[in-house]
Amino acid sequence: MKKFFTIILFSSLISLQAQTADSVSIGPGYGGIGYYTLATGHDTVVANNDWDISIASYALFTVSIRINGGFGAELYKSSGDTTTWATLDTAGLQGGITWIRCHDSDTSFEPSAFEAGATGHPNYGWGNYNNITHDVIGDKLFVVRLAGVSAVYKKVWIQKFDAIGNAIHIRVANLDNSADNIIIVTRNSSKNYSYVALATGTVMDREPGKTSFDLIFDRYEANIGIFYPVTGVRSNQGVKITEVGSMHPDDALTNWFNMYYPSSTNMTEIGHDWKTPPPPSWIVADSLSYFVEDLQGDVYQVWFTAFRGSATGTYVFNTRQVGWVSVEDQGNVIANFNVYPNPATDFVNVAYTIDNEFDMATLNIININGEIISTQRLGNNQGFNQTMLNIAGMNLSSGIYVAQIVVGNSAGTKKFIVQ
Repeated sequence: MKKFFTIILFSSLISLQAQTADSVSIGPGYGGIGYYTLATGHDTVVANNDWDISIASYALFTVSIRINGGFGAELYKSSGDTTTWATLDTAGLQGGITWIRCHDSDTSFEPSAFEAGATGHPNYGWGNYNNITHDVIGDKLFVVRLAGVSAVYKKVWIQKFDAIGNAIHIRVANLDNSADNIIIVTRNSSKNYSYVALATGTVMDREPGKTSFDLIFDRYEANIGIFYPVTGVRSNQGVKITEVGSMHPDDALTNWFNMYYPSSTNMTEIGHDWKTPPPPSWIVADSLSYFVEDLQGDVYQVWFTAFRGSATGTYVFNTRQVGWVSVEDQGNVIANFNVYPNPATDFVNVAYTIDNEFDMATLNIININGEIISTQRLGNNQGFNQTMLNIAGMNLSSGIYVAQIVVGNSAGTKKFIVQ
């Protein structure tokens, strides 16, 4: 069984090493949002300018609520309590004395704007946890400037998170108390967020499953000294990224495993500053790339080649896979197994990570006939491991070979070429 599986890797892995040119278009005025999957190159683009707040559902205990800052939504927190709902005084709304302007974190999913001022459990910013009911009860009032060009304001009270119903109850009204109604958002645990248009009370299920994409192409609010809408790339939860600057992507690839292994969970590690705006035109940095570990543990190198601006909202970029989880025991012990340089002449580096420490590993070199022609025993550490293999001293003929690492009951295989 293993011999047959190893042989079919020769043809499948050749295509994985090639770089792929791709693009994502989020539409005129950057009005859409693109959810991109590195493994397939598939993107899902939906409207991004038709909602005001988003209700998190990616974790059981989150009560995060974000705003659509990329399209002008603003959040102001009152210094009063919920007893002033009917008489809420919005004078000095933007003065920062009785009202506090709140922003989403631009580096992580939390804290959200509605969680501003949270002191930790049981205080979640907009409300407090009830030890008896396990609900979070809202004790703050807010004013939201709705997303869009026109300055339309609503007062908002996040009344509670209903633990039994897994739902957020939101009271919304015009500032003069007209159009006072309750919006109930039942959270969907298969998605990161549900989206709400406060003017209409519409709740939108508009994004793909939370584990089905790696990168997000959109317009969002970033802290660039001041909070300001930018267009860039954010990452999904669980995705890790390392930026490599001042180096051509091909040169970065040569050393990626031991120098640039993905480590940052900053959601804007790619961000917006890989491009320079006009005049005269958008300029994309040509010595900048990113190594991205996707949700399956595979690693891709991503670098941008063009940005088309607001006419089409098109990002143009290249991707190539540079690290694989173990093929034979995916997700168990061995991850990000890589052999480089590839093709090779005198030596190759064999690198991999393991979840748990083992005393020894076995490195087998297998020829195209499936025969083991060399075996070495290697020491192991939990995490990153690397060894250099002297292929010139082994007198290997030019051709295709497979390096196989066996650790405990797990094995990983990687094709390489000897010139």
